[in-house]
Amino acid sequence: MWNIVRSQNYQTIRDNFIIIVFIVFTALMLLMLFVDGAASMTGAEYFNGVMGENEIIIVTMNVFVVTRIIAQDYNDKTINYEMLTGHSRKEVYWARVITSLIWGVLNCMVVMLLPLLLLTMLNGWGNSADATEAWLHIGLSVFPLLRLSCISILLSTIMKNSFKGLIISFVVTDGTMLICTLL
Repeated sequence: MWNIVRSQNYQTIRDNFIIIVFIVFTALMLLMLFVDGAASMTGAEYFNGVMGENEIIIVTMNVFVVTRIIAQDYNDKTINYEMLTGHSRKEVYWARVITSLIWGVLNCMVVMLLPLLLLTMLNGWGNSADATEAWLHIGLSVFPLLRLSCISILLSTIMKNSFKGLIISFVVTDGTMLICTLL
């Protein structure tokens, strides 16, 4: 199983789609600093006010990364070849799940923390929030990201297609977020 995880990591590092998604969503998060007028805020002010408004970007990026990793090999029959070489279905599935969870959460955490770290470097932390509580809050955001990743993994595995899984996962995760925001 760990050989499959290593091969998935190798494939993900060289996947142009994942690289483009990371660059685009990083640029969106940095662009939101100027759209929200947050470029002059301290890190604590950004954490208290604007950081919570950008969750739709983080969730969308998570859906893109996880569905690509979990379901891209259904189209070219790589999963069938892995099972023909002696790996069980369970090993093939869990290797993809582990890889997609790690990559999805790490990419989202980097994109989420980049504006906060940038503002803290430029303008300082400030006095409006305790830094240890903020880092605890950011650390605990891993669990909702894992839950959203698991939903995308389930839907992509059922669809057995990365694009169908992407669309269905996007509608389920971001659609429910938008509905809850509007209510």
